Amino acid sequence: RPIDVIEDAINKKKGFEGIILANVFFENLAYRVISKYLDNNKIKISKKNIKNRVYMIAISIIGLFGFYIGLFFLPLPHLNTVQGNNVGLLLTFPILWILGIITLIARAIVGLWNINQPPILQAINLPEAQGTISSANQFLEAIGSGTGPIIAGAVLALFNNNYQVTVGMTLGLGIIGGMLWLLATRWINKDVNRISEILKERSIELSEKNRNND
Repeated sequence: RPIDVIEDAINKKKGFEGIILANVFFENLAYRVISKYLDNNKIKISKKNIKNRVYMIAISIIGLFGFYIGLFFLPLPHLNTVQGNNVGLLLTFPILWILGIITLIARAIVGLWNINQPPILQAINLPEAQGTISSANQFLEAIGSGTGPIIAGAVLALFNNNYQVTVGMTLGLGIIGGMLWLLATRWINKDVNRISEILKERSIELSEKNRNND
């Protein structure tokens, strides 16, 4: 995960335990407050058009990776162990506040992905296929989580521990993935209508069979 790479990078510098604690705090705040707000208001947006769900997913992916790329270009201060453990001192650095705010926003928009992907998969697949599709999706996500650090580590070693280049190359692929989601807007309404028609036909057939049995 991007946050794992960031924490590993921060751990390379002495005295940044306080920054890691700040990241954890902002992540929890984002999940509890902003993600809950998004979950409560998602229905209003998605009812208008299912394309809105695709747009929100694209925004979440592009925003997530974009913000994390930006984190690696922040000019973080070099502190010793004692300074890094001094939370009061850390709060006096504006750049660390910027780090926390970016982390909060990045972690918050993950909620857009979590609350919009499952409904899309349900809307464009028949009921008997939804279990297989969901399982395959989770399997691919697990593969990505496992191979991501390996690929990032190989690229990092190839470029002599240059985190900026490594992050730009690896997380840049994620931004491309978000853009590919936008292509789905060309066909998603057609797919949803096709599934809806099939389900209506099945409903009519079942009703006729029940009448004949009666």
